[in-house]
Amino acid sequence: MPSYHVIVNVTSDEREKVQLDLTPEQLEEHVVKPFTDGRSIEIDGTSIASSDIVCLRIAEATRATSAIRGEISQNPYRQLMSSDFVDRYIANEGEDVTDHFITPCAS
Repeated sequence: MPSYHVIVNVTSDEREKVQLDLTPEQLEEHVVKPFTDGRSIEIDGTSIASSDIVCLRIAEATRATSAIRGEISQNPYRQLMSSDFVDRYIANEGEDVTDHFITPCAS
């Protein structure tokens, strides 16, 4: 079964919000359906109003998150990487499938 990563840019914060490893059901229930209905979505335990969303991207995981984390842990510069950076890196490793669910944001 595929898993999905969600990357959200919001107006109130320069940092992207990331949620890793959602099941198809979780993606639909917590992100896609609320977003398309104009309601708040939930990302990593935080509610984000649809009006605050600048861009929402969905990536299908192409590799296990644990495998990527394992590779990163071997990087000699790992201690310089924030957990937010690692999560964004993992999310961006996936295949962009945003257009399978919602209208993609402009690049």
